[in-house]
Amino acid sequence: MATPISIKIEKALAFYLEQIEAFDDINIVSHSSVDEAPDFPSIIIHCQQTSRLGDTPLEMYAKAANVTASLFYDCDDGLVDLPLFEDAARELECALENLSDLQEIFNYDELEIPDERPVQGLHLHYIDEFQTDNETDDMTWQFGVGMTLNIEEVDD
Repeated sequence: MATPISIKIEKALAFYLEQIEAFDDINIVSHSSVDEAPDFPSIIIHCQQTSRLGDTPLEMYAKAANVTASLFYDCDDGLVDLPLFEDAARELECALENLSDLQEIFNYDELEIPDERPVQGLHLHYIDEFQTDNETDDMTWQFGVGMTLNIEEVDD
């Protein structure tokens, strides 16, 4: 059975974020692999849906993938201060806005032999509808990045 495109997207984004030094002490998980809440701090990547894009040629099979990446910190444990959370939030936002770095993870490069990407068969065209959201309460700080990826399933 083929892996659904939403799971491929989550895994590719998780791999991408794991390569960034700023997230070394943060648990990065894809929503599809979460059986229980991960330890804080954590980033949970979730591809809610993929739908066909109407304004692209039919033979392109492009899809709009609605993705969120949510950063969670436990502000009650006494180990985390607001500047540390804000730094991680800023790094997450910058990382997910970086189209060229994301394309290195998603898109096949014929010159790269062997192909060591963790997820294959996807081609990222562009990022659309990028937004952020910040929410805090007495126990948890949360920062979310939402975006739509224009992505295509391809044969690598």
